[in-house]
Amino acid sequence: IEVASNYKVSHGNAVAIGLVAESLLAVETTGFPRDEAQMLIDLVRHLGLPTETTYPADILLDAMRLDKKFLNGNPRIPLPRKLGDFTIVELGWGDIRWWLSKVTRT
Repeated sequence: IEVASNYKVSHGNAVAIGLVAESLLAVETTGFPRDEAQMLIDLVRHLGLPTETTYPADILLDAMRLDKKFLNGNPRIPLPRKLGDFTIVELGWGDIRWWLSKVTRT
């Protein structure tokens, strides 16, 4: 999100939006409890941080493809199974696009 915005979105705000996106993705992929994801989303909102972005998923996806963590094949992302318990999940770019679409407001 930082790169896609040409650094107009701060690192902290980008992390907050990413946390929301990863929580929603984890509900779908790792069985992360929906109520725990909602608790994280509510906490982000309570702290006054953003939970979504106006940058379209395709622009965010293009920026992610340039990230050093994703240059070699499919992205591997740490996702929660429950609070305090994470696993590494390898995802296809279509999955990543879905994930990004959950936090974009166009």
